[in-house]
Amino acid sequence: MKTLFLILISFLSFHTGLKAQQTTSALTVQKAELQVNGLTCSMCNLSVYKALQKVSFVDSIKTQLNSSVYTLTIKPGAYIDPSGLRKQVEDAGFSVGALRIFFQPMDIALVKDEHVSYGNFYFHVLKTPASKESWIAEIKDKKFISQKEYNRLRKDLSQHHCYESGMTSACCTQDANKESKQVYHLSF
Repeated sequence: MKTLFLILISFLSFHTGLKAQQTTSALTVQKAELQVNGLTCSMCNLSVYKALQKVSFVDSIKTQLNSSVYTLTIKPGAYIDPSGLRKQVEDAGFSVGALRIFFQPMDIALVKDEHVSYGNFYFHVLKTPASKESWIAEIKDKKFISQKEYNRLRKDLSQHHCYESGMTSACCTQDANKESKQVYHLSF
């Protein structure tokens, strides 16, 4: 009887046009690449490096001085916090130019414009992975991309209120009474 009820609810949700929301904490981030803007010398690099060492979910850091990219290995079982990384970079006096996240590929289908629960926030999938082997995504939110790119995306995504606010809204959940949470927009 319980199985029949679940099938009926799934069928009704699909046919009434409700946007399904994948809930999985099984998404695993292996590493991240953080592009930092404004670095001019080795002391700037050292300042950002020391700031990133304070981040609880970072296991190790490798730097590429010529491109201002920091490759962060994420601790096993830890959740990445994009705002936490951005805050550390900004507190060191610099800005984020890009944040790429390397997910462990999974046997689930990520669907464009669906929201995937991850830790204490959601990922909104703007573009799905090109293959099952390559799950590298870039965060496309304000303060993680250029102002020009943000303005273009804000116009293109005007129907998604969560893009401009950065918080879940009616486009993110079926239940308007749910607590508002941070949402990051990913393009694979």
